[in-house]
Amino acid sequence: MDQFDEIFQAMVHDHGQRPRNFGEFEGATHRAEGVNPLTGDRIEVFAEIDSDQIIRKLAFTGKASSLATTSASVMTGALIGKSLPEALDSIEMTLQWISGDAAPPANLPENEYSLLLEIRNYSHRVRCVALAWNTAKSALSK
Repeated sequence: MDQFDEIFQAMVHDHGQRPRNFGEFEGATHRAEGVNPLTGDRIEVFAEIDSDQIIRKLAFTGKASSLATTSASVMTGALIGKSLPEALDSIEMTLQWISGDAAPPANLPENEYSLLLEIRNYSHRVRCVALAWNTAKSALSK
């Protein structure tokens, strides 16, 4: 196993065991449920958006694989604090990057988000990662 695989597996294990922003909360202004029928993964996304259109809270629940859970966990951290238009743009770019439709910029900081984008090299797992992002897109577009 190369160094990337070890780091990626450690991230998936960590987020799979201790997902960030997991759980429903009172006062959600937006919500959506997403399902991957191929794997049975099911995620529900909850958002609280204030009057300035800033995402104040973003969380998820569901029963999903460690990879789908990791994606949702990383996603919530990446989007909290963004404006609604910024978040939707970020979601769209992320979906393009992980699907291989566009290459991510070379200057992304090395963090869990940029590590997650490497899933594009494993096309059979892209749907697992995309589930949370597509579900958030549905929730925030309502």
